[in-house]
Amino acid sequence: MNKKITLIILIILPLIVSGLLLWQNKIYLINEFVLRNTGYYLPCDKIISTDEAERIFNKNTDEIKNIESKYPGFISISLVQGKDENDRICQGKSALEVVIGADDQRQEIKRQFGDSFHGIPYEIINR
Repeated sequence: MNKKITLIILIILPLIVSGLLLWQNKIYLINEFVLRNTGYYLPCDKIISTDEAERIFNKNTDEIKNIESKYPGFISISLVQGKDENDRICQGKSALEVVIGADDQRQEIKRQFGDSFHGIPYEIINR
């Protein structure tokens, strides 16, 4: 009887732990692998302030227009209200929303921006 209980625990416990980890990361998994979106998944205190984001965005409008002009009508870049890693709104924080039309554009944006656009976190939405 003890062997059966031990065996059940050894089988069920890893399944429960795996399920909890997947549930915790469901937004990431759905975005990255199903929808082919890219998020920034940061806590609010790591997201740049709206004032600073607007200053950087306005300073680099030529770069943004250049990127958008490579794929006219398919890429749109705008400042939006920042959200934390659990998709909750961060008051007074901003991020970039990059809307694309194809996966090759996603790769191009990631190559040009790196981890952020001059310090502004970004998310890529594949439409």
